[in-house]
Amino acid sequence: MTKVSPPIHSSLLPEDWPEALKQDYINKTTDVSSIASESESTSSLIEAESKRNDSQDQSIRAANNNASKALSSASAATERANMNAQAISTHVGSLSAHGVNGNNVGTADYAQSSIGGVVLLAESIAELSQYTAPIAPAAYDQTEEQAFRQGVQSQINGIINKVNEIIAGQKSAKQMGL
Repeated sequence: MTKVSPPIHSSLLPEDWPEALKQDYINKTTDVSSIASESESTSSLIEAESKRNDSQDQSIRAANNNASKALSSASAATERANMNAQAISTHVGSLSAHGVNGNNVGTADYAQSSIGGVVLLAESIAELSQYTAPIAPAAYDQTEEQAFRQGVQSQINGIINKVNEIIAGQKSAKQMGL
């Protein structure tokens, strides 16, 4: 930093100089010192501004680098999403993937013992009703005993019929082999 000289007193100048010349010299010297001081101050400001600009340039380069990486990642993700969409579209339209015997998505793709596929729902079957056996008489009565056995046999046959209905529903839905 330039050191500013204090103003020169006229007594320090040569005695043979007229007073007007001394005063002019003092004014010009003071002006030059003042300009030098302002120039030094301006140089400091310029240097500080240059450092700040360099710092901002580094920040901008880092932000551009991060933006480029983000754009690259987004582009790669878009490409992967497009590839997945194409693969799904191809898979849905395929007639032979996973051993199916029709479209992968839709009908005619039944489960088999060695080949997976869409499992169709079986028909709904009514629930069984509760059975209450009649109370047997205290004394043996052939007629009542026969009626009791027929009632029990009827309920057992109802259960067998219901199980057969379930099996037929599973076969119809191709959940069970024929």
